[in-house]
Amino acid sequence: MVAEETSFHITLAFHHTIVDGWSCGRLIVDLLALYNAKLTRTDVGLAAVPGTVHRDFVRAEQEIRTSEAAAAHWQEQADVPALLPDRGRFTGAADAVADVRFLLPPDFMQRLRDTARDLGVPLKALALGAHARALAEWKGRDRDVTTGVVLNTRPDQPGSDLVVGLYLNTVPVRFRSLAGSWADLARTALAAERNATPYRAFPLAEIESRIGRPAFDTTFNFTHFHIYQDIEALPALKARSWWVRGKPSFPFRVDFEVDSSEAGGSRVVVAFDPALVEPDDARCYARAFEAALTAAASDPHGPAALDTDDVVTAVGTA
Repeated sequence: MVAEETSFHITLAFHHTIVDGWSCGRLIVDLLALYNAKLTRTDVGLAAVPGTVHRDFVRAEQEIRTSEAAAAHWQEQADVPALLPDRGRFTGAADAVADVRFLLPPDFMQRLRDTARDLGVPLKALALGAHARALAEWKGRDRDVTTGVVLNTRPDQPGSDLVVGLYLNTVPVRFRSLAGSWADLARTALAAERNATPYRAFPLAEIESRIGRPAFDTTFNFTHFHIYQDIEALPALKARSWWVRGKPSFPFRVDFEVDSSEAGGSRVVVAFDPALVEPDDARCYARAFEAALTAAASDPHGPAALDTDDVVTAVGTA
């Protein structure tokens, strides 16, 4: 006799100020692991969560926020003209309810990974350099492009990935020059993130309080939530589909998602506030970013030039 298959839905709703993307995955995977253990009458085997992660995170933030070296670093990174025309209009939270997106097929992702490996940089650095070049093309700027970049601020200790909370900070990263090759831009991106690491816990609110304005008007977020692959090891359960909805608090946010559970593959999602960015304008950026990624993967040592006529991209949703 074949057992009847039962389906169910799990819904989690929360504000991003208390749970980050990795923590959301941790919650879902652990919850399903507990349910799987109940169904199979086995020991769940969840790893012990270290008790000092959040305390160490708070201590690091408290200690760094009085650092003049950190304040000077972020002041220098943010000291460029705005990319969007009227930065003063979004001193409060933006309402990024629209988006444009494009897929990153497996063969293309492999080319990007191979290119990054050959250059000796992380894939994130290659993508961030392409993002900066796309911003420059989009807004007609040949130097001094600053974008917000989401950094992981979990303490560097064993088991910190098991803790649920908000362990991210979005900080300004400045590209003084957009000249050179795609390899140069990737290495510039990598150096910028390494230089930011000692100051990564410095709160964005403190940065903006000191400079008296928003530190950036576009953001870049690179994610690879491979934690969801752990569900495949649960014998009594199978995830059929995912549905994710969120609203970024920035006017223009670019998410480079590796192996997105919702999309069933890798993709780029550009979320924007239509009151501040026209949909056609957002699509122009998306075409520039796809062209930048294509060029970087095809000829990383060639000049960082774009040809948006070679790409077909970005189906918008509202």
